[in-house]
Amino acid sequence: MEERRRYDRVGVNYHANNYDCTVEIDGMYYSARLVDISSGGARLKLSDAPAYDTYGMYGKIKDDYYEQPYLQGVYYTVAWHNDYEMGISFTEPLSKKTDALYDYYSASA
Repeated sequence: MEERRRYDRVGVNYHANNYDCTVEIDGMYYSARLVDISSGGARLKLSDAPAYDTYGMYGKIKDDYYEQPYLQGVYYTVAWHNDYEMGISFTEPLSKKTDALYDYYSASA
């Protein structure tokens, strides 16, 4: 299968706490843990999965529990959803000046 991503992904090894952020989907809030991230999107593991298909829905990262809240307030579209994981595509790519977030999120705990 051909890789379609435009941005390199980085696995997240450092976590803020049990969950890294709170995401909003269709007016509901879910605790989530970052699995990987790129300038264009991220893969999240949710604490509680929505009971319906969220593909194509818009959302917002409500809270970011890291010391540097790079993602708080970022809007996204759900690219895929599978059980307790989902892929999100940021509405606007993260700024190039946030390249430091790759080092930040990939640091060992």
